[in-house]
Amino acid sequence: PVLGGKVNYEKGVITLKNIQVKERWYGGKVNGRITLKSKVAQLKADIDYLTLGEKKNPFLKLKKKNLAINIDYGRQMIDVPALKIKMLKEKKKFKVQLQDLKRIKPYLKNLPIEMDGGHLDVVTRDFTTFSYVGSLKRNACFFYSKNNVCYTQVPCKGSVSKNQFTLQAFNDRLKIDLAKSLVRVNNLNIDLKMLFDSINKKNTASSSSKLKRITILGKKSNIRYKEYTLKSDHYKIVGTTKGNISAEATLGKDKVIFKKQGSKLKIEAIRISDKLLHPLINFNGLQHGRYTFKAYGNPDKVMHGEIVIEGGVMKDFKAYNNTLAFINTLPALATLHNPGYSKKGFTIKHGVAKYRKIKDKIIFDSIYIKGTSADFVGKGEIDLKKNTINVTIAIQTARELGKVIGSIPLLGYILMGDDKSMTVGLKITGSLKKPVVKTSATKEILKLPLDLIKRTLTSPAHILNKAPKAQKKPLKPQSKQEMFNKVAP
Repeated sequence: PVLGGKVNYEKGVITLKNIQVKERWYGGKVNGRITLKSKVAQLKADIDYLTLGEKKNPFLKLKKKNLAINIDYGRQMIDVPALKIKMLKEKKKFKVQLQDLKRIKPYLKNLPIEMDGGHLDVVTRDFTTFSYVGSLKRNACFFYSKNNVCYTQVPCKGSVSKNQFTLQAFNDRLKIDLAKSLVRVNNLNIDLKMLFDSINKKNTASSSSKLKRITILGKKSNIRYKEYTLKSDHYKIVGTTKGNISAEATLGKDKVIFKKQGSKLKIEAIRISDKLLHPLINFNGLQHGRYTFKAYGNPDKVMHGEIVIEGGVMKDFKAYNNTLAFINTLPALATLHNPGYSKKGFTIKHGVAKYRKIKDKIIFDSIYIKGTSADFVGKGEIDLKKNTINVTIAIQTARELGKVIGSIPLLGYILMGDDKSMTVGLKITGSLKKPVVKTSATKEILKLPLDLIKRTLTSPAHILNKAPKAQKKPLKPQSKQEMFNKVAP
C-alpha cells in the first residue's frame, strides 16, 4: 500500500523517491530503485515502525530506524541484511527468518524468556498467531546435563499469540505453557536461581506481563540452587515473580523441602540416604547410614547448617586418609584400643555437626562423632576460595586394661580420664588436596566446646604438658584399680 511519492521510469529501471508506505505491521518512507527484468528492488527505508505480534504487545518492535532492504518480488522475498532478517511469502502463510537473534535482541520487547542469540523461523497466517522453530542461545544457562555440562544452545519450537506462549525444547524434555503458568521438565537438570532470575528480569522489563506465579513439575531431574543440589525422582516447585520459591523433591522414600522467602533460604531433609545427602552438601565422605540435614539463613551473608548422623561410615576423603596414615605413625597410640580408623572407614553410631557458611568459608562450630570403638570432636574452618583447611580434632578411645599404663609417655597431646578413656589431639591444616596432620597441644584440645572434652577435664587424672613431680615419700601399696585411677597427678 502506497500513500504517495515520486516514481521515475527509464530503461527498465524504476526510481523511487520519498514513497510513503503503510501497513498494519509497518510504516515509513522508501527510496531506491527497482529493476524490472530481474524483479528485484534495492531500497533505503526510513522506518517509522515495524512490529511483529499483537499490536499493543508486539514481541519485535522497531521505531525510527534507517535500513537497507532488498526485495526479490519474483520469489516474494524481503531481506534486511543489517538485522539478518528474511521474510518470505509462501502461499497463504508468511515466514520471517530471524537468522541472528543477537542482531535484533534490542528490538525484542515482550518475549517471556531471556536470550543472547540463536536463530528462529517464525510463521504466521494472520499476524496474530505465530509459530516458531529454531535454537536459542544463552551465555548464562539454567539447564544442564547429568555431567554438569551447561546447555547454552536450546533447540526449541512453540507458538506465540495474544494470551499464549508455549515452548518445547530438548526433544520435549522441557515444555513451557505460560498461559497455564506451567513448566514440565523430564530428565533435564535445572538451575533454579538462574531460571527465576531470568523470568523475574523479563517480568520487570515488561510492564504488560501478567505472569505472577509459575509451577515447575519435574521427573528424574536434579535441582540446583547456588551450591545446593537436590537429586530427585519427582519434584514440584512453585515460584513467584517476587522471588519467593517453595519446592519439594523426593528420591525414593526420601524427601527434601526447600523454601526461599525474600533473601531468606531454608532447606530441610529428614533421615535421608547418602545418595541424596552427597550433592546437597558437596561432600561424599559420609556413606551409608541416615542423615538429617538442615540449613537456613541468607546465602549472600550467613547460612547456618546442621547435619545429624545415624549410623554409616566415614571414609574416602583426603583429610580422613591422611589422618589414618598419621595415626599409624604415633607410638603412643600403640597402647590404645583400635580407634576404629581403617581403610574400610570409621564406623559411626551417631553424630552431629553444626556449622556456618560465610561467603567462601565454612566454619565448623562443633563436630561430634560417636563410633563403635572411639569418639571424636572437632572444630575449625574450610576456605573454599583458597582451598585450605584448619581443623582441630580430639579422638577419645578406651585404654586397654591389659596394657602397662606406665609405658605411655607423658605427651602434650594426650588427655587421660578417670572414665578409662584416653584423648589424643590432632590438627589438620594446609590444602584440601594435600592436608597435613600433626599432633595438637593440650591447650588446643581444651578449646573444643563439647561434653566429651568436659568430661575428660573433670577427671582427677589428666596429662598436661609436663611430667609429674618426684614423690618425696614412697607410695603405699595400692590395688590395680587404684593404680589405674591415679596414673597422673
